Amino acid sequence: MEAAFQQIFVDGFFHGDPHPGNMLVTRDDRVAFLDWGLVGHLSRGQQDELVDLIVSIITNDVDGITRTVLRMGRPDGRVNLRMLRADVQRLRDAHLTQELDKLNLAAMMEEIMEVAHRHRIRVNPEYALLTKATATVEGILRSVYPNLDIIGTLRPYAERLIQERFGSDRMLKAAMVSLLRVNHLLRDVPMQIDQMLMDVEAGELRVQVGHPALDQHVAAITILGSRVFMGFIAGSLIVGGSVLLAYADWRFDGVPVLPIIAGLFFVLAALTSFAALSWHFVIGGIRKLRVTPWLRLLRRR
Repeated sequence: MEAAFQQIFVDGFFHGDPHPGNMLVTRDDRVAFLDWGLVGHLSRGQQDELVDLIVSIITNDVDGITRTVLRMGRPDGRVNLRMLRADVQRLRDAHLTQELDKLNLAAMMEEIMEVAHRHRIRVNPEYALLTKATATVEGILRSVYPNLDIIGTLRPYAERLIQERFGSDRMLKAAMVSLLRVNHLLRDVPMQIDQMLMDVEAGELRVQVGHPALDQHVAAITILGSRVFMGFIAGSLIVGGSVLLAYADWRFDGVPVLPIIAGLFFVLAALTSFAALSWHFVIGGIRKLRVTPWLRLLRRR
């Protein structure tokens, strides 16, 4: 446990596969780790997130676990916080309501990763490797101490981490960083506002508004207009052919020119109608008719 604490929360560099075959006990009773081919790295921010997660688990704080899970990854879209909290609540009820010596911390962390994935939160791959390593370490601990109280064992480490986080040196450093950021903000914002006012005065300020649903409606209207236009063309060809057939007796040098032209009109009308129907039923919906793939296929041939 001391080795795992040192690697994860102090060094930020941990063994990714700490199974018993990768460990030796030296003659002076020290643990030696072998085969460092699979390792993980944790930044200071990731270490802080793990501290928040462990403290939230120890204190049985559902909201804290939910917020930490959200911070540990990058959402692919909008996350329903109410549903995320409900899933974390069910997870907490399944694990933290039993006796502490029966708590499987590794299984709980795996389910936390699954909950994040279910809500389309991309968790850093280092956390997945850490979960695997934690499961291995917990298995070793329980093999030598089956009735291990994992939460009670973690509590002094969590207290040590909290003391380090809120120590005077680190708090002073964090305050200096925050003041520096505020200073940059106060310097940069007036310049940005001046630039915006200059753009407004010069008439160069542009506002772009994008809405996926609106784009779909515009595309649907455009395609519908194209189909109506094709229908008008087909109808015009049929009407024109019918008018020409009314003068079928007229010939040019004995050749019935008008019936021939009318037949061409009917053929073009049929082809146009067939193309419109194929576009609607075969290609389907409101998708655009793409000619480029067909041209590429012809070029290859």
